[in-house]
Amino acid sequence: MQLYQCKGSTKCIIKKLPKACILQSLGICEGLNISVYSKAPFGGPVLIQAGRRKVALGKEVANNIMVEVV
Repeated sequence: MQLYQCKGSTKCIIKKLPKACILQSLGICEGLNISVYSKAPFGGPVLIQAGRRKVALGKEVANNIMVEVV
């Protein structure tokens, strides 16, 4: 499923990132366990938590990240 489809407080594992993705420089990579911290309404960003780091992702980026809910 796409990361953007997840609701807040959902725990996921990242299965696929876009090929040229800057998120890898932030330590976000395939196989990483994350939590969807919150999701803004009306197509707003998704805030994810990976370890102690929180990262806001726009809708377009979150739609291109495939995750598995755990």
